[in-house]
Amino acid sequence: MRCARLPVLVGVCVVILASCGFHLRDSTTLPADVHRMHVEAPNPRLAEDLEFELQTAGAVITPERDDAEAILAATSERFNRRVIAVDAETGRNREFEVAYTIDFTVTRADGTVLLKPQNVNLLRTLVLNEDQLLGALTEEQTLQKEMRTDAVRQILQRMQTTLTK
Repeated sequence: MRCARLPVLVGVCVVILASCGFHLRDSTTLPADVHRMHVEAPNPRLAEDLEFELQTAGAVITPERDDAEAILAATSERFNRRVIAVDAETGRNREFEVAYTIDFTVTRADGTVLLKPQNVNLLRTLVLNEDQLLGALTEEQTLQKEMRTDAVRQILQRMQTTLTK
């Protein structure tokens, strides 16, 4: 009896999700007139992440600016960390706030602005476990990688929203 209800329950969930505008996270698509893209970034990792997400969205990455229909230029990338909690007994930093900012713009090869200069700002909290201080650096690097991925996806979503109007 319970197994007979499962397909109905799954069907209802699909209908509800479809009707509320739910989309899978990686379902970004770009307009046809910006299919060939060139990426410029201050950091090779950021450039790789941008290129990967653009390709996932259907873009073709061109190594030369002049061959592109649009240029995504990440003009700066910044990570900042500030202490927000200190252990009262040991005086060691226990909790940090990690801020990440990417400034970017999208233009045509002739300089026409498609997406005015703007930025993506992310803020995360990093709590250090005093018993695992050796893993703290790895944990922070992982957090930074996740923040970069989130920011890159936000950039593509903004491109999709703005350029498809």
